[in-house]
Amino acid sequence: MVNFRELNGRADFYFVRHGQSGGNIAGVAQGQKEYPLTDLGRSQALTIGKWFNENQAERPIDYILSSPSGRTKETAEIIANQIGHDIELIELDANLMETNLGILSGMNFDNVKELYPKLYRQYRRDEFDVVPEAESASQMHARATAVWGKLFSYHQDGIHNVLAVTHSGMLNWIIRLSCGIYDWYPYFAVRNCGTYHFIVDNEFFPADEIMDEPVHACYYKWAMVNFFPS
Repeated sequence: MVNFRELNGRADFYFVRHGQSGGNIAGVAQGQKEYPLTDLGRSQALTIGKWFNENQAERPIDYILSSPSGRTKETAEIIANQIGHDIELIELDANLMETNLGILSGMNFDNVKELYPKLYRQYRRDEFDVVPEAESASQMHARATAVWGKLFSYHQDGIHNVLAVTHSGMLNWIIRLSCGIYDWYPYFAVRNCGTYHFIVDNEFFPADEIMDEPVHACYYKWAMVNFFPS
């Protein structure tokens, strides 16, 4: 489990999935293949960008990270334009990329059932650990750990409100680690441009006449789950 007790003060971490892509429309397992945003996907990114602009007056976004995939990068740039963030300052981080789905990348799962019936049955039980050339749970765990580590380091450097634009598979691992889960399941639904907001608010109480030793209180929660403005 990620040790959120290490952080002092308040941190707000936002995670947004990319807008609808051509791969979403086709119903394929996208993985790390490139599929551009659709017009609807761009509209979704514009909508969530406007929401950030209208609702972040007290704690505006300090910094934006994005997966280097085209669909996430464009989503991040649209959001950045809405909140007045220079798109040239968006940091691309390969650890935010989608799961490498190996030989299933770009395939429709109906076709997977027909072409690889045994593999499909194994996949339904063990996820991508059994898929040739795909990333394992341990590899995804390591990438998600690196993402949290980067967010921690930014907070310690004074960057407290960070937005990361990523993919549903990677976001699932980010959530799982916050809960101390190291397996593929449970699965958390993430809609296109679905937004998750994680708050860490740790206070330091110095010793006084009531408490004879200092206390580092720890509080953290998922304050927003799969949100998209209606």
